[in-house]
Amino acid sequence: WDSGKGKDNRKGKGDYGDRKGNKGEGKGGCMVYCGNLPFRSDCSGLEDRFAEFGEVVRFDIPQNEKGSGKGFASVLFSTEEQAQAAIEGLNDTEFEGRFMKVRMDSFA
Repeated sequence: WDSGKGKDNRKGKGDYGDRKGNKGEGKGGCMVYCGNLPFRSDCSGLEDRFAEFGEVVRFDIPQNEKGSGKGFASVLFSTEEQAQAAIEGLNDTEFEGRFMKVRMDSFA
């Protein structure tokens, strides 16, 4: 639906940019997907692990209606180089008994 004012009014549509850093309004960034996270955990400390590879602009762990994590996170880095370093450094590494899957977010 288009209100005619040039805005995208779809629910859930965020200004996260694409995986090449095209966010609009002059903002840069590169979104990374992190999957296979434990559902029972609040994933405390996970953001710090990503921050070892660069500036984390945004870190989100979606939650279900009961407040538990949905098993994945989205991490926005300030540059594509930082995002790629995090992917290379964290993909298939253990976090709370599970091996994380870290890749460029193809839906951002």
